[in-house]
Amino acid sequence: MIFFLNLPAVVPPVTENLTFDFSGRVRHEDLSATGGYEGDSRTVGFGNLTNLKARYRLGVNYDLGSDSKMRLVYQKTYIDTEIDNGPSFDTSQDMLIEGYVTRTDGDNSLTVGRQKLNLGNERLLGSDEWSNSSRSWDAARFDQGDWSFTYGRLAINPTLDYDVALGVITRQSDLGETSLINKQNNANGNDVSHWTLAHSLMGELSSNTFYRATGAFQTGRVADRDHEAWAASAGVMFEVSDSTALYVEGSVASGGSQSDDTSNTFDQLYPSTHKFLGISDLQGFQNVEALVAGLTYRVSDDVSFGAAYHTFRLFDNEDGWYGIGGNVQAIDGSGSSGSDIGDEIDLSLNWNINKNFKLSAGWSQFTAGSFI
Repeated sequence: MIFFLNLPAVVPPVTENLTFDFSGRVRHEDLSATGGYEGDSRTVGFGNLTNLKARYRLGVNYDLGSDSKMRLVYQKTYIDTEIDNGPSFDTSQDMLIEGYVTRTDGDNSLTVGRQKLNLGNERLLGSDEWSNSSRSWDAARFDQGDWSFTYGRLAINPTLDYDVALGVITRQSDLGETSLINKQNNANGNDVSHWTLAHSLMGELSSNTFYRATGAFQTGRVADRDHEAWAASAGVMFEVSDSTALYVEGSVASGGSQSDDTSNTFDQLYPSTHKFLGISDLQGFQNVEALVAGLTYRVSDDVSFGAAYHTFRLFDNEDGWYGIGGNVQAIDGSGSSGSDIGDEIDLSLNWNINKNFKLSAGWSQFTAGSFI
């Protein structure tokens, strides 16, 4: 069960060139595991866990003149965790989540400093705003018309995966968004150096039917092995009425045995997984075949409801089940445990109380399959 309160606010300008903004978010999560299921790393050995998470952000915007602007965002996060028959603890962090300067000249712009990187629909690169801290990079980004060039190092990441450098070239066209991404990761002596060529597109099939699709291919090296992997997703949404929409989407990401000479497990990079693979945040975009069918219903301009059914299977039985951070949650190298990860049912409610307050609530049930 998840309850979520969002509090955005814009403070009146201090001067013509100086403005401030503030946002706060409080989230309560109750996670319970029954029937012997211990696959989720957050509940292994405990069964039930509750989290109270909060974050507060204060932003400063300053117009430097000559088409140059500066933005600074200070963030404080807090997590209070209680575990049945286990320890209870709380943590807090203070950080600069954004701190950059942007210079604009016609269709060209240069942004230097700590910033968020969001690529297309965020299947491969996203700021992961659902996490309590989100994600940002110390980077330089140059935009010229339809082209974008970025190089940076990971600065803040919810899954604590650092020592990562990323180079990204992106081009927008009538056919969608094409990206070439180079990842270098030297953490823990397990060197990763590979390229991802990706393309995403979205559009209309008719006045009330819409589609989106993403495809990606990877090549390079992972530790001492060659790396060849791929992933794809495609979905369609149909607007039944002004208030109701139905959708279905399939996703697949390659995997392979860890004992093979070639690594075939797709590297999901740094996505915003929450909105694609279930609100319980159990499934990553690696070694998976996933299918979701759902609906959204708008009760009014301010209140909406969502329901979805997910099913997850391993792409390769000899590879593992990966979590949202790319971590292995379970693996059977023999492949004898089968491929059925499980099913998930999600319900969500969103209420825009007014322009400064938003309340959301969600319930999710994950039923473990034969693999787990």
